[in-house]
Amino acid sequence: MANREEQLKQITDQLEQGVSEIFTSEKYTEYLQTMAKFHNYSFNNTLLIAMQKPEATLVAGYQAWQKKFNRQVKRGEKGIQIIAPAPYKEKQEIEKTDPETGEIVIGEDGQPETEVVERVVTKFRVTTVFDVSQTTGEPIPEFEVSELDGDVLIYHDFMEALKTVAPVPIRFIEIDGEAKGFYQFVDKYIAVQLGMSEAQTMKTAVHETAHAVLHDRDQMAEEGVVKDKLTKEVEAESIAYVVCNHFGLDTSEYSFSYIASWTSGKNMRELRASMDTIRKTSAEMIGQIETQMKELQVELPEQQEELSAMQFAEQTINRLEQERTIFSNDQRNLIVNFAFKLDDREATEQLAENLADAIINGNREKVFKLSEEAQTQIDSLPDSMIGLSELHEAGFYSDIMLPLTEERAVELYREGVTVNGLNGAREEQGQSQKLINLEQDISRHDGLFGVTKFDWKNYQRSMETAITPEEKMKIKETILLEGEGNRYGIYQINSRQEERGYQFLGLEAAKELGFTIHGKDYQMVYSERLRATTTLDNLYERFNIERPNDFTGHSMSVSDVIIMNRGGNLKAYYVDSFGFEELPDFIAQRAEVLNASPIKAYPEVYMGTLENAMQERNVDTYLDSRKLNIDCKNAIEQAISDNFDGMSLNPDTAVAVVEKYGEERVAFVLANTLKQLSYDGRFSDLNKQWAEGIEVPENISRGMDLNRDYVVSSHPAVLNGFIDMAKREIRTRKLEQVLDVKNQHITENTKGYEAEGHTGTWYALDMKEYHGERFFQMRSEQYGQEVADIIVSENGTLVAEDIWHGFDEGAREAISEYLEENGATVYDLTEIPPQATVILTDGTVLKTEKQQVVNTESWKPTLTGKNLKDEEQQFSFFEIHKVRENDGIDLKMPDIHYVGQYYVIEDLESKGGLKIERYNGLEAALGAYYSLPNHKMKALGIENTAPLPGSLDFIQCKNGIDTLIYDCQKVEGWLNPEIYNIFKNLKISLDGHDTEIAYKIGESYLTIQTTEEGYDYTFFDKNYLELDGGIYDDPDISISEAVDEILQEEGFSIKDAEVTDYEALEMKTEHAEKENIEQVQMEQNCPKSIFEGYDRNVAIETYEGITVQFADAKTYLTVQPTKEGYSYIFYDTDLKEVGGGTHEYLDDSIQEATYAILKKEGMQKEQCIKIDDSTFRDELIQNAKELLENGTVRRTSELGRCEAALNGMNRAEIEYDVLVHTRAVLEEMGMENEVTLIGTRVYGSRSREGLYHADSDVDVVVSYRGNVREDALFNAVNEAGLKIAGLPIDINPISEERTGTLAEYMRQAEEYLDKQAHEAVIEEQPKGTIAFYVAECMEFPVMGEYHENLTLEEALRIYETIPANRMNGIKGVGFELHDGSDYDGPYDLMRMGTVDREGINMIQYYKDSPLVQKAMDDVEKYFAEKQEKSRTEEKTAESKMISKEQTGQPKGKKQSVLQALRERQAKIKEQEQNSAKEKTKARKKGEVTL
Repeated sequence: MANREEQLKQITDQLEQGVSEIFTSEKYTEYLQTMAKFHNYSFNNTLLIAMQKPEATLVAGYQAWQKKFNRQVKRGEKGIQIIAPAPYKEKQEIEKTDPETGEIVIGEDGQPETEVVERVVTKFRVTTVFDVSQTTGEPIPEFEVSELDGDVLIYHDFMEALKTVAPVPIRFIEIDGEAKGFYQFVDKYIAVQLGMSEAQTMKTAVHETAHAVLHDRDQMAEEGVVKDKLTKEVEAESIAYVVCNHFGLDTSEYSFSYIASWTSGKNMRELRASMDTIRKTSAEMIGQIETQMKELQVELPEQQEELSAMQFAEQTINRLEQERTIFSNDQRNLIVNFAFKLDDREATEQLAENLADAIINGNREKVFKLSEEAQTQIDSLPDSMIGLSELHEAGFYSDIMLPLTEERAVELYREGVTVNGLNGAREEQGQSQKLINLEQDISRHDGLFGVTKFDWKNYQRSMETAITPEEKMKIKETILLEGEGNRYGIYQINSRQEERGYQFLGLEAAKELGFTIHGKDYQMVYSERLRATTTLDNLYERFNIERPNDFTGHSMSVSDVIIMNRGGNLKAYYVDSFGFEELPDFIAQRAEVLNASPIKAYPEVYMGTLENAMQERNVDTYLDSRKLNIDCKNAIEQAISDNFDGMSLNPDTAVAVVEKYGEERVAFVLANTLKQLSYDGRFSDLNKQWAEGIEVPENISRGMDLNRDYVVSSHPAVLNGFIDMAKREIRTRKLEQVLDVKNQHITENTKGYEAEGHTGTWYALDMKEYHGERFFQMRSEQYGQEVADIIVSENGTLVAEDIWHGFDEGAREAISEYLEENGATVYDLTEIPPQATVILTDGTVLKTEKQQVVNTESWKPTLTGKNLKDEEQQFSFFEIHKVRENDGIDLKMPDIHYVGQYYVIEDLESKGGLKIERYNGLEAALGAYYSLPNHKMKALGIENTAPLPGSLDFIQCKNGIDTLIYDCQKVEGWLNPEIYNIFKNLKISLDGHDTEIAYKIGESYLTIQTTEEGYDYTFFDKNYLELDGGIYDDPDISISEAVDEILQEEGFSIKDAEVTDYEALEMKTEHAEKENIEQVQMEQNCPKSIFEGYDRNVAIETYEGITVQFADAKTYLTVQPTKEGYSYIFYDTDLKEVGGGTHEYLDDSIQEATYAILKKEGMQKEQCIKIDDSTFRDELIQNAKELLENGTVRRTSELGRCEAALNGMNRAEIEYDVLVHTRAVLEEMGMENEVTLIGTRVYGSRSREGLYHADSDVDVVVSYRGNVREDALFNAVNEAGLKIAGLPIDINPISEERTGTLAEYMRQAEEYLDKQAHEAVIEEQPKGTIAFYVAECMEFPVMGEYHENLTLEEALRIYETIPANRMNGIKGVGFELHDGSDYDGPYDLMRMGTVDREGINMIQYYKDSPLVQKAMDDVEKYFAEKQEKSRTEEKTAESKMISKEQTGQPKGKKQSVLQALRERQAKIKEQEQNSAKEKTKARKKGEVTL
């Protein structure tokens, strides 16, 4: 019974907590979502279910699942606990009442009669239920609808059902103002705003229906219910959310502004009451709407005959999705479009069912195939703007006719296709069709148009072109990069480029690994129209969840790139690990790739007007084409500008323009220009006639002729010549496309040959064969020898003109050029003929004496020739530049561009990815390679430009030595002249490059470098000090051979040597040598004995240091520890400070710090004598007092040493700050010119060790002259409560005229302090003792370890040994006073490393106890040192040494201490001489020197 009550209490506690947390909108959202699913449970249990299993959809008890649903709870499932009533009966004796009168029955004895009755007492118990996801068995019938945005698929059925459910009529009207709807409680109707989206309309209608059901004024008055406006709105909006959510429409973004505003101010009682109302009303409304919608489904078969094709498709989709969401938006659109275009209900239903089965079964391949087949059928129709359903609706039925719109009918008619005018069946006559004979007949026909399936197939066959996927993708990318329409493109790393290594890497990770994101590594895998509202996140989600059917890339991932073109504004984004990063250079890189592509594919010219595009909803295509038209026009103008020399155009001017923009677009732009400028007589009539044959639709918009934007503005006469060239190039390309070969063949008997550019006809006169091809000398049939002959190839190509002497040297030169242009090279030679002239790439001219076989499989010099000095010389085939054969024909080595770019890898053995940099030139790559250290396995290589790109290393640094890699001679394709010459240059570079290598051999080191004599080498020990070295004077052997021999002489092997960083080792050896010399010198002058016995940890609390005197100069140096390291001060012989500074290296010992200070100040050669530091401190203070008493008053003390009593500050610093503060106060009082400040001094308890307490103030006296009262100045300077170094400052101003001089005042103060010090010595020591204990659990010491009667050191040691992983509580240390007082006993000192100082000091006795205060100080000090130690342990000796070298030098020019001492002594003498003069001088009023 006790367990049950405890369990019930736990659940109700959870309930209370959940109710309090539900006030946040997120929690409230979760509740409403849960409530929409569990409308059969009370509010309390619904909330309990949501808290324990938020994803629950349907719950029931264990036996209910078995009996009601034929399902079984899975083994091991954890149940959901809810509260259930548990009534029981008990007998009670009560007073008997008369059932008729209700009065108590009195017995004969005058006492009330009693009776025993049995009553039911309601209590509650915990019961367990399970969610449907925790069970298996028969499927549960569900009524789910897919989640939708904007339009709602079930909108019409839902609204019909809601109209039936609503208690009053629903009307759609224009509502003034911003209201979306209202409930009219007088006339009893619901008003909903017209023109809203389906989602907003549906939500608003439910909201107002809830008002009508719950908040009718008459009904509320009758029931006595009172609710404020806010409660009404929240109830209505909550019901709208619950109901719409149940039917698949999420309205949370809109609805919860109402809900959040209500829950913020209501108590839990009202909350529960309203929640129950919302739950009950929502459940009733959901049930009624579901009933009505099911009745509508029953009526559906009777209505199907009246449905349109698209309505039938929607009904089919709704039927299939009644149980669950199946189709994506694209798939729904495909089914509806299929029905509209083909009007085949059986095929539509079959498509939808097959698609649904494939989607449910996860058969992605079948889904793609079905979608592709359906789209193919849709695309097979001749007009995308009309379907068979419209043809049938018009009353025309035919198995052979396909529908056309008027615009498409005109297009096909102009293409020569037979077009028919169609008339549907009317009441008075049947359907008919009429052949269209004239184009104007189309505009006169009132009806649809059609083309027979036979004619359409013939037209398609004639228009078929073999366009490859690569060509399609180039067209799409051209439109994306050069168009002005809204498009986007998805780019993924080319499958052939995956070795680049940054696929799926974030941008920063790729950069850290040395990769550079470049457009040439990518290929475009998809492009589509870009909607105005589409974001990068939308695209990422789509290409991961609902990828388009025709998308063939992988799911969008990190390293993919998205290009967005919004009206010509292009931006590229890298898909990063988090979000997207813009790539500014990516678009330009892709444009270069596109322009360099050999694929010839061009976007079509949009042959329509802007109005056409708007009507067809194809504005983006129009804008893309318009942008390309303008670019083409600009390219023509630029080509003319670049190729016109003032007299004539380069004959090839038009080639590049046609190559880039295609024949169709160039012809369109030029024809448009000629039509626009038809009045200009500088254009030839032939060109104008040509333009008339090209369609250029009139394009007038808002009175503007948009075709004017495509008019080429070059000079008409020059442009006319360009048009001639463009026409010729277009004609040539079209002929080559049709014939694919030249259409002429020349023989010795050829006559009547028409040569382009030459008048008349020609006949063959002579023939020569060169390099396997025949060439013909042709003579004019009209003019004979009066004009020059020409030479043509056997396929009719003009090769040479102005031929007067047959196949002379000029003719052979032209033939050589022709052969070269057509691909003839030295690679065509299998043998080098005898007496051939060979010119090498370096300019060497050789003559061959015999026939020699060409070897293209090796770089070896297998060929021989004699140079101009008649010396025999061997050469490689790959060294050849040109070969002149005996017949005078030149064959050249082709210009091979095999090298794409060079790369340098920092370390081939690097873990986690290679760091690669790429370079366009060899010189830059070599420079980068040589700049890298040779202790890593760096490499230099080449990436080629082959169709299947590859890369090879050419140099690798192996064991510190740059080594040529000969793999390129073994891999196919790399044996070519370009690579040969690069390899030769690399060898020359390596041979001439000075090499420096460092090796680590055990604990020793070896360095070696090249010299003119051979190699210079040195051995170093583990401390980087030189051991041995020498010169290896044999420059003819390699450095690797030299290293091997040197190591063998010393008894080592190259296997024992490990390459290390040469530059780093060189720095260390130089530093070690320098340090060694200085260290020896300093240890002689400042021996270690000076520092023996010094304990920094003790000294840092007392600020004790080391003091030395310089033997020659008789000056002093003091070094003190600080929290940051050390501080130091130099004093002259008169104990006057002359310099100082800090040494902030916490890890250094006092000896290391002193040596570093001496070195820094240039005094490492001075002989040092140790002086007692404490005695020297007393002498400094005494000297300051004597100077003061003698009247030598300085503004402040010159005691610059840090003191524990002043929290690490020195007296001079505090005195200076007080002087500045006092000066500022006087300025605020307006008395800066009335008062002269003489000096300040620290005095009081803080000026003596042992006299001050932790809360003691710092007493500072300020001496002044002037007409201001001491008390007035005292109040003014202490009003702000000045603090320095955390210490409160008590300023005591004294007037020299009233109180006396500063020296007199300080003498009295010192006498008082002497008396206080004497009393402190004789004062009784603290009574009692203190012990410590350690507990594993400070709250309950009996749990775990407990140790008592310990010293503090023992307690801290034991505390550290208690492991955290078995801790029973919070471990800590406590103390126990034994002094016989009321506070004698244990008390917590520290828990988990933190001293409870504030809590302990709240007890005055402990605050006054020196034992307790010291214990707290010691523990805090212990943990502070421990923390500091852990931070500094990570520093290595090496980093410390280098850091000192780099940062230890003073910034800027600094005077040496010796020089300062000399200047100081000279100044003292000068001051003594001028002392009398200074005393007689009058002081100006208010004069202060700070």
